[in-house]
Amino acid sequence: MGNKLGKTEFTPSEYTTKIDNLSTNINLVLDEIVNSYPNYMIYNNVNSYKETYNQDKENLNNLKSKIFLTKNQLSKDLNTINKNNNIFNYLINLLNEKINKLIKKLNTLENENNAATGELEITKQKYYITAFENSIFLFLSIILIIISGNKIKNNIKT
Repeated sequence: MGNKLGKTEFTPSEYTTKIDNLSTNINLVLDEIVNSYPNYMIYNNVNSYKETYNQDKENLNNLKSKIFLTKNQLSKDLNTINKNNNIFNYLINLLNEKINKLIKKLNTLENENNAATGELEITKQKYYITAFENSIFLFLSIILIIISGNKIKNNIKT
């Protein structure tokens, strides 16, 4: 599986810095407009007041554009993060399914191993019983041979 994760344009700390700067700048620009607007309205025919006010309006419009662009980029990055999050959730679910299958397989193998261990115990018991029976038959055979040998010896003496 290739790398299908999207990259964000800025980190959260970069966005924080950017928004803090925009917030500071908007306050400065608004202060400038608050100061220049009354002079512009009262002394409408004075070019320096007109220029100052127009410059302040332009600064405000530029700042609004920067805020809009930052908002759009932030929305785009949030969509990218959501897509990445969905990919991670999908992969986590796949891994959980594999883990559950492996756990079931392990439990089955453990149960089979326990069954095999139980069968081994039964086989051991059968082996011991058979060995015990063979020992008894061997012991009885030896006794019969000794008895038979004694009878044959006694018959030869007589």
